[in-house]
Amino acid sequence: MTTTNVDARLQHLICEVIRINQNRDVVSELVVEQECDLIDDFGLDSLLMVQLIVEIESEFDLEFDLADLNMDVLRKYHNLRKYIISHQG
Repeated sequence: MTTTNVDARLQHLICEVIRINQNRDVVSELVVEQECDLIDDFGLDSLLMVQLIVEIESEFDLEFDLADLNMDVLRKYHNLRKYIISHQG
């Protein structure tokens, strides 16, 4: 899978979690950049992060290791993207 494909799919998942849970219809205008902070920039709280993790596991057919469920991996878009790329089977 190409990194462009991972980016498109991950950005779509982030937008969907935000749209569904924050009742925002204008999410298509949302720009997810490599340095985005999912908490500070998009307001994801712990429940939304759990929902995003579940969506990522389903979409990319991977399972997060318990040891990797930390803010270093989850908070920044580029770290989450890197994790997905390195853990795909």
